[in-house]
Amino acid sequence: MAQTIRYMDKATGVTPATSNTATGAPTAGDATTNVPADGTYPAITAVHDAQTVTVESKITLTAAVDPLATNDIYVALPLPAYHVPVDCILCADDIDTGAGLTMTVAALKQDFTDIVASTNLITASTVGQAGGVARASVVDGLRLPAVAYPRWIGIKIAAGAAGLNANAVLSLVFSYRASNGD
Repeated sequence: MAQTIRYMDKATGVTPATSNTATGAPTAGDATTNVPADGTYPAITAVHDAQTVTVESKITLTAAVDPLATNDIYVALPLPAYHVPVDCILCADDIDTGAGLTMTVAALKQDFTDIVASTNLITASTVGQAGGVARASVVDGLRLPAVAYPRWIGIKIAAGAAGLNANAVLSLVFSYRASNGD
């Protein structure tokens, strides 16, 4: 079977954190909400390195389109140039009718055919087997260095699903900040 590469739904919204002022109020130039245009993935940048941006991408899975076979790739979110990860949360309904599904969240190769080695944020998560939440727990991914180009964060199906439960939802919540030279 050929590998499936699929985009998740477009990012549903971005809510930057307030700046680090004594009052907690946003300073000039800070946005409190930025909803991207329909049909676009946002390349939202933090105003300064103390500001964290959180973006969510989600998909309602259907058996006809999403076999969740081993090595399938789901393209989720961009990490803008000169930004670094802060956190990542994988949220899943009970997706798999069996008990074999595992998913890895990492930076994707530029052609979306695989994940980049040593960039995992979450490795071989089983949350899709019964539903649940997995949080970033791999140092390599949380210490990704800032680079001069945007990178894509995605989900690789490490072990395929036996079958899909109807209308199961998979989402990825990803937080990042501007690099302060680290």
